Amino acid sequence: MQNEQILIIALGLLAMAAACQVISRRLAALERKPPQPEDVEIFALVKGEERYVLIVSPPYGMEAVDTVTRWAATPDLSLTHDDGLALVQAIKTRCLGDDFSLTKEPRHADHDFRL
Repeated sequence: MQNEQILIIALGLLAMAAACQVISRRLAALERKPPQPEDVEIFALVKGEERYVLIVSPPYGMEAVDTVTRWAATPDLSLTHDDGLALVQAIKTRCLGDDFSLTKEPRHADHDFRL
């Protein structure tokens, strides 16, 4: 009788160990999250033959504003001050939020934006 009790206890322990392994694997799978693509915003403007496209991660919204400012200040491009301002407003709305202030007053040149 004692051997049967030991066998039953041993089988019970093996079953509990197997159940613990299954639970452990399932918990590990729940903790691993699939990689999420970084959120990006895409801005595009077509001006004649020129295409202006910005792919912006929201933390880098100010760098995108600087890029648009440089484009608008480049006389070889057809991007006007008003075109640039429209792109900057879109970047402001979708990447920088309400605490960003923008005026139309030029800072250094007619094609620059005051930020």
